[in-house]
Amino acid sequence: MTLRQRTLLIIGVAVVTLNAVLYLIASSLLLRNVQQAETEDTRKQLNGVVSVVNQSLAQFNRNFADWAIWDDAYEFVQNGDPKFIQSNLIEGQLKTNQINLIAFIQPSGRITFGTGFDLKTNQKTPVPADLLRRFVPSDRLLQHSTLKSSISGVVPLSDGIMMIISRPILTSDNRGPIRGSLVVGRYLDQAEVQKLSKITRLKLDIQPIATAPLPDRLESWRRRDREATAIQVMNADTIAGYALFQDIYGQPALVIRTESDRKIYRQGQNTLRFLAGSMLGTGIVFGIATLFLLERLILSRLAKLSSEVEAISQDNLSSRVSAVGNDELAQVAVGMNRMLANLEAYETSRQQAVKALKQSERKFRNLFENSQVGIFRVRMDDSVILDANQQFIAMIGYASSLVIGQTRTTELYVDPNDRDYAREQLSQFGELHNFEAQVRKQDGSIFWGLCSARLDRELGYVDGVIADISHRKTVETELRRTVEAAEAANRAKSVFLSNMSHELRTPLNVILGFSQLLLRSGSFNPQQTEYVDTINRGGEHLLTLINDVLEMSKIEAGRVTLTPIDLDLYKLLDWVHQMFKMKAQSKGLQLLLESDPDLPQFIYADESKLRQVLVNLVGNAVKFTENGAIALRVKPTATSPLTFLFEVEDTGPGIALADQANLFKPFVQTASGQQSQEGTGLGLAISQKFVDLMGGQIDVSSTVGMGTVFRFTIKTAIAISTAQRSAYTAPTVIGLAADQPTYRILIVEDKSENRQVLRELLTSVGFEVEEAVNGLEAIDCWERWQPHLIWMDIRMPVMDGYEATQRIKAASAARQTNAAQEPVDGDRDDCPEPIIIAITGSVFEEDRKVAINMGCSDFVRKPFQVEIIFEKMAKFLGVRYRYAAVESSAAVSEPVPPQPIGALTAADLQVMPTEWLHEVHQAASRANTKQLHKLIEQIPATHADLAASLIQLVNDFGFEEIVEVL
Repeated sequence: MTLRQRTLLIIGVAVVTLNAVLYLIASSLLLRNVQQAETEDTRKQLNGVVSVVNQSLAQFNRNFADWAIWDDAYEFVQNGDPKFIQSNLIEGQLKTNQINLIAFIQPSGRITFGTGFDLKTNQKTPVPADLLRRFVPSDRLLQHSTLKSSISGVVPLSDGIMMIISRPILTSDNRGPIRGSLVVGRYLDQAEVQKLSKITRLKLDIQPIATAPLPDRLESWRRRDREATAIQVMNADTIAGYALFQDIYGQPALVIRTESDRKIYRQGQNTLRFLAGSMLGTGIVFGIATLFLLERLILSRLAKLSSEVEAISQDNLSSRVSAVGNDELAQVAVGMNRMLANLEAYETSRQQAVKALKQSERKFRNLFENSQVGIFRVRMDDSVILDANQQFIAMIGYASSLVIGQTRTTELYVDPNDRDYAREQLSQFGELHNFEAQVRKQDGSIFWGLCSARLDRELGYVDGVIADISHRKTVETELRRTVEAAEAANRAKSVFLSNMSHELRTPLNVILGFSQLLLRSGSFNPQQTEYVDTINRGGEHLLTLINDVLEMSKIEAGRVTLTPIDLDLYKLLDWVHQMFKMKAQSKGLQLLLESDPDLPQFIYADESKLRQVLVNLVGNAVKFTENGAIALRVKPTATSPLTFLFEVEDTGPGIALADQANLFKPFVQTASGQQSQEGTGLGLAISQKFVDLMGGQIDVSSTVGMGTVFRFTIKTAIAISTAQRSAYTAPTVIGLAADQPTYRILIVEDKSENRQVLRELLTSVGFEVEEAVNGLEAIDCWERWQPHLIWMDIRMPVMDGYEATQRIKAASAARQTNAAQEPVDGDRDDCPEPIIIAITGSVFEEDRKVAINMGCSDFVRKPFQVEIIFEKMAKFLGVRYRYAAVESSAAVSEPVPPQPIGALTAADLQVMPTEWLHEVHQAASRANTKQLHKLIEQIPATHADLAASLIQLVNDFGFEEIVEVL
């Protein structure tokens, strides 16, 4: 068959096929759209019918709204007055309103009046029995939750389907309470259906769901729990619509059926016939025109090109075909001529490529064989080793003949799971990277291999490399053991420091507690008072050293967290400046505070940690600088987030480069620090950790003999609140204020000394106190004595404070929730909820959280300050105290900003007697603040500047400066 014949056949078949396909597509689309339009039209009609039914129910409901909102009906439903029936419920009234049922029903379900009515005979009839069963309080017909409630719908009865409404009976002004329900019904009989048919202009049929004839596919409607619609084609001329209508209980009640003529469908069929004829005629004309053009433009020229190609195949590659015109066929001829030219050059280039390929193969074979890592190729399907270099063969210890072409992969893996994992990775991802596995040699020895491989999915080959990392694994194992041992030692150290701190703070609580009690007593002469004050200050210094050690323990254990607050940065910087100003002046140093003009005043940061860092850095600068100046500088460096740069620069001896490397290590001091024989070597280590915690960095630059600059940054934010907190010194509590109950306080502590401290403190001001030595005794005492507040130690024998707290809280809750519990006697009913405050030597924040979670109201650490004890009791019990009169005239109720005061000189003190100067010298040498305040009170008013200078030195603990001036 020639090309022309095939072309004619193809065009003919194409035209016929195209027409057939177009016809099928057009008929499918058109008929489908017609059917969709027909279905949508029928569905709209059906929805219209349902809407009319719902409107009829709504109208039926509105018709009797006035009957339910009527004072006479409101009274009738309760008293059943016959006059109301005779006046309003006569047969004529029922007929006029087309009612088949009316009932007035009380909320209890009792029917005040109820009757049926036959509209055909105009006679009253009994209420249908199957409707009577629904007149119960739990039935939806009688449930009206609001005054505006109403129920309307249909109810299937044995006599037919009834349209029914139920409304709450209210007063004429639409007020309650609801006295009952008005239930009115009308049968949805054939007459009602005819009315609806007339309104919708459709052929309607409404029947109960139980007896309605349904198509097979709609039989499930009889069990359906929601309303639905469906369309059913009956025949070529009729289409029907079905709607499932539910009763007031949400159950299938009736089926609404409509019938309409299929005008749209018949019109669509006519359109389709016309379209098919048009397409057939158009296709025939198109086929003839196409065949003519193909012959003229393509077929004749292709025949010529074919003969020329035939001639070239019999000649040589130097022949060419004729290229006539400027269309695609001409381009084909040009392309063929170009191809012929390329073929002439191809053979030469191919020979050159073969030569280069052989050279490349030799090069890569040399690399393959001489590589220091094992290289292999394995077939993925059966794991046969196709090729391997000498390094790989040497690694596994087999002879070459026992490796190439053999399956050895199952024998090589020590752990079969490693082989399965490697195959899974290659199958899933096509590659394997840095996979470590143990490999077994032929002699049974094992080495660690590091393998990487790639799967060629087209060829089914896996190409990989493997290196022996046995030495590295041995080093890693030793390193891991070393790290684990170091971590275990570090944890043991942290636990040891924590426990030792607890054990040290507990007896220290006794020392500081009794020293505070002795100072409060006021029964000593000045020398004895000075001795006790010295003991107290020595204990507080010891507590500071313990806190430094414990702070480092907390840092190493990762237990330090930020507690940011809104703070006044100006006030904090001024406090640090004033704190060290006098000491700097006494050494002849200048202490400068330089802040950027754009420095914000109020920020959101951890004030305690920022203060400690500044105190450590400025304190070190003052301590080690003998002449020159010290500068504290602050400036913002970034706004998002807000970042500050702090600098502390001094002109001290400087820090050697060798010391700088160890500067921030715990318990390590520089040469200057060792010479000073002060401190623990923890200040800078703690400062570095705090700066890291605040999102910044700390560094140092120093030149020996020139000075040192410490710089650190912190990240913070602008404070939301600018409220200021004023420093306040609590006055001494000497007793309880009048007109207060006798507060019962229970002390739970296994150490008798600690119990004695608290007992002496509390009984001295008027509290009633009892003691317990463990948690079990505490529970017994609480049940017997009902204390207002319990001071609960945590670590105790027999039963610890946590368990005791939980048991007391649980028992208290049980008493409060037990309605049958008898009230407690007299003065024991004023403490319904026990207040328990934990008091312990632990300072870890998580211990505080645990105590609060266990039921404690608050948490106090040992050693405690007397003021803290009284403050907590005032907070939770509302206790009011009597206070001692202020001894010093320098004390004021409100703090004032520190004013710059000139440096004190010996000449300033010459105005006072020699005996007075001697007493000041002794008091300053012993750091006796009370004695110093008493002596300052003796300064005449004419020398107020001298008194102010001395008061500031005492408040700043500048005892050394006072001694040096004297």
